[in-house]
Amino acid sequence: MFALVGQNAASLPLFISMKEGDNGNSDSTLTLGDPGSIADGDFLIAFIWNRGNATVSSFTGFTQRAASTITIDSTSRRLEIWTKVASSESGDYTVNMSSGQDANVGVILCYRNANATLDLATITGINTGAVTRCSGPSP
Repeated sequence: MFALVGQNAASLPLFISMKEGDNGNSDSTLTLGDPGSIADGDFLIAFIWNRGNATVSSFTGFTQRAASTITIDSTSRRLEIWTKVASSESGDYTVNMSSGQDANVGVILCYRNANATLDLATITGINTGAVTRCSGPSP
């Protein structure tokens, strides 16, 4: 087990669960399963990715925080980040895309004790399509 020194562990964000999904074809609807163990007040973060220029046209209850389209090997790739504070959640989540695209995929992450006012769009690189690589710790 990990012990937190000098921190109130009860108030730190805690990863609870995640669930991914993909449409596997050119369908304009993407279904993401319920991550499970969600409680009212949990912070849900959804990452929606596609190969193409389709955008999320509706994702009920979620708020778009960031979006970016980049080109890799002459193919457009789009990433959108959506968030929601959980309230009486039940069942799967449906993401409607502006058009059918091959390889629409997504994941929903559930966190407890998270700061739901976090503005993900302020993270460097989200809106520019820039790729940031992180180095591991020095030995």
